[in-house]
Amino acid sequence: MDVSLEAYRNIVRSAARRSDIAALCGVSRAFRRAAERALYNTLHISDADPRLAETLAGSPRLAALVEALTVQVARRGAAEDEGDSEAPAGELPPLDAYWATVARALRHMPRLRHLTVDIADPAETRTAWVLGGAPGAFQLRTFQCDFDWDPALAAFLGTQHELHDLALRDYRALADPRAPPVEAPDADSDIPPPHDTPALPRLATLECTFSAAAAALAPGRPLTRLKTCFSTPDAAGKRAELAALLAALRRAARPLRALDMADARYTPSGALALLRGVAHAPAAAALRFLGTLALPVAGRKRLQLYALLMRLPHLRCVELDVSAWAPPPAAPAALRALAGELRLYCARVDTVVFVREFARTVVSAAGAGGLRVDGDARPEDFWREV
Repeated sequence: MDVSLEAYRNIVRSAARRSDIAALCGVSRAFRRAAERALYNTLHISDADPRLAETLAGSPRLAALVEALTVQVARRGAAEDEGDSEAPAGELPPLDAYWATVARALRHMPRLRHLTVDIADPAETRTAWVLGGAPGAFQLRTFQCDFDWDPALAAFLGTQHELHDLALRDYRALADPRAPPVEAPDADSDIPPPHDTPALPRLATLECTFSAAAAALAPGRPLTRLKTCFSTPDAAGKRAELAALLAALRRAARPLRALDMADARYTPSGALALLRGVAHAPAAAALRFLGTLALPVAGRKRLQLYALLMRLPHLRCVELDVSAWAPPPAAPAALRALAGELRLYCARVDTVVFVREFARTVVSAAGAGGLRVDGDARPEDFWREV
């Protein structure tokens, strides 16, 4: 009796273990097609066991089934274990054969849509050349990588017309060779958007360590969610960085919905300076998420912060750092009280994330004016979800 392809797929989906799915490959040719799609749709390859990478490199038929791939390189050598973080990169053994295998596998993945390259070994980050053998072979929707920013990575991104979500570890000044450097304009200047269609025309979500990368990539693109950080420690440098970033965001194709701006040290003065820049920026008028701001202890400065937040009428979620409080508020009642105080001035804010050192606590509106601590929330993803 003939069975529809959807029936085969439903049977494969009901298998609980990958070993069961693999066993279905031997039942019939139809089961094999459905089971192989399930087995090879989402894969993780690693230098610790390169056999799967070698299989994909040697079998274009199987590689063509891959839609989501994680490429991992573990840190090797004794330097990290011995606490010697300054060991020269040349002392770490190379992985040329593994990277060559990865490059061959990528050439055979026309359906690849999601790629993560997780490199723990600092000696192996200059390897974006593996992407060069497959320009245009696939169109990614999400791309997270630990590659150094170099001409090979920039050239690859220039071929990606469907990329929506990009996370970069590194950045240098050659981000977009067609985009001029962004300078802070006068407050009253009007910078028109670029007329030429840039690379990455669908880029909407960007996570990058350096704000300069965001300033280079934002103009002309529909960037709505941004996670980045200040690169300079001094207040004057941060003001210049923020001015350049906001100037670039004014030239983006869509208004910003989420801004997560990290800093090496959160201070009330830094929070007020960030808020003053953001609250008066036309590009940030539609913000729904903003972080991270140091919540001042002093009542007058706290009121200044609330007053600036009131200039963002669409704000729904804000992240506040309370690490400098002595003692920092930790009890649920204390955090609910602080969130309630903020909502007296910003009633539309329904979620407040309190940051204490590396711990985050979410306080959210619970209906009828109540507030609750939400222990099941994933605050690290809020900036992506608003």
